[in-house]
Amino acid sequence: MKVHILSILLIIVLLIPTAYAADIVLSVNQSDYYFLTGDEAVVPLVINNTYSKSVNGQLSYTITQQINQQGFQYTSSNTQSTSFSVDKGTGTIDLGFGTSDTPMTVNVGLTFSYTEKEHREVTLQDIKLHFVSQSSEKKNEQNSMQSSSQTVDEKNQQQDPSTESNQQPSQPNPQELLQNSQISQDSSALKQQIQQQAQQQQQLNEEFLRQLSLNEEFMAMNQELQQQGYNVSSASVNPTTNDSGTFEINYEKEEGDQAVLEGEMQNGEMKELQKQTSQDQRNLLELLSQDKRFKEYKAQLTDEGYMQQNIEFSQEGNTINIQLQYLNEDNNTAVITAQITNNTVDTVELHKQDDSMVLWWFWVLLLMLITGTGYLIYKKYNMKKPDNTDEVKPIIKEQPFDYASAAKKMIAKAVECFKNEDYKEAYGKAGQALRLFISYENKLNKELTNDKIIAYLKEHGMKYEHIEECFELCSLVEFAKYKASREDFDMIISTAKEIIEQNPR
Repeated sequence: MKVHILSILLIIVLLIPTAYAADIVLSVNQSDYYFLTGDEAVVPLVINNTYSKSVNGQLSYTITQQINQQGFQYTSSNTQSTSFSVDKGTGTIDLGFGTSDTPMTVNVGLTFSYTEKEHREVTLQDIKLHFVSQSSEKKNEQNSMQSSSQTVDEKNQQQDPSTESNQQPSQPNPQELLQNSQISQDSSALKQQIQQQAQQQQQLNEEFLRQLSLNEEFMAMNQELQQQGYNVSSASVNPTTNDSGTFEINYEKEEGDQAVLEGEMQNGEMKELQKQTSQDQRNLLELLSQDKRFKEYKAQLTDEGYMQQNIEFSQEGNTINIQLQYLNEDNNTAVITAQITNNTVDTVELHKQDDSMVLWWFWVLLLMLITGTGYLIYKKYNMKKPDNTDEVKPIIKEQPFDYASAAKKMIAKAVECFKNEDYKEAYGKAGQALRLFISYENKLNKELTNDKIIAYLKEHGMKYEHIEECFELCSLVEFAKYKASREDFDMIISTAKEIIEQNPR
């Protein structure tokens, strides 16, 4: 009997449920859209919802464009998110992305995230909008793109970009189109919101770049690179205000040497400014190649059949971090890391992937799980219950967990982190405070995931929409898929405080 129990446990552990009956699919009929300068760019987005009900979630859109400003050609990337409801069936909504007075290309990415039993996302990337000055330059061709929803784990594990295929999406029948020709969404309001946010972000980028060009420290280093023969090739800016934010300016010589100038400006003053050129990197590698530790590690990897694949440089203050990545025929990886400060090699370390050790630990942990579970079942059904004459041990009453106080402390910490511009930690703490309080307030006595909390609230007929929106925003910022904003953060904190105050212990 015990053997059968262990066999069943092994089967349960190894089986992973993968079936999902319903889905949400986003599709567009072209990958490249052409518009005349001055005309409004409108993209018809087809949404197919095979759930038996409307689905609420967050629609995020990223607009990336190349802009010439203050002598720089720079990349502007703006991500925004808005609450969005998708009716069941198939419908089309027109998304407007504004106009351009000059020829340019804009890249658009769309993501709809929602929770149905678990968190799922459907993403359409690389929709290109071309603004051209002549009608003859318009090359609109049918080249449809579509994408189905995935869990976050499925999305992270996906290596093949075939999720977004260029195949023609399945066409609904005429009756279905007639019944679902409208999505319950104010299309014109959404178009106006996207256009307004894109214009505001572009104005912010342009003003930040103007303020950057007035900074003496930045201009001195920029001039130094230009005197060495480097020319600006591109730039990327991420402003929080008109004179605060981060930037990365890329340079290139005619013969191909490259350089990068990156840093952070706050209130018009340079907080951090770093320069690195191809020549600097060659000098660092030459210095590293003379180090005895590096020579030994490199020789060891060569003898074991590893070949160098890539080199990465990063800088923290005066310290340069170097990562040299290696790969062998069995696709095992190895990395040599080094730290160099003021032309002195501080540390050199070798890190290797050992597949056999990883596999060994997997089976050890699996065996421990099966053995432990089997023992608990055996103990439950075979061990004799203790005699009532046994000595009664005194019961020590534990102090109850003050979850309300703990949640309030997390909220205070979140507000402090936001003031210090640690937005990822701020949103993380705010979401954790909500999860902790709701879980313990409903006698679950443990902190659950966002998805399980929403599922619990739905199952017991409680209001969950506002809480779900807060969770969505926190997750998006934590995973760098959405830009933090004071308005959103204040809404999350206000919601958390209101829930705690309305449900006193």
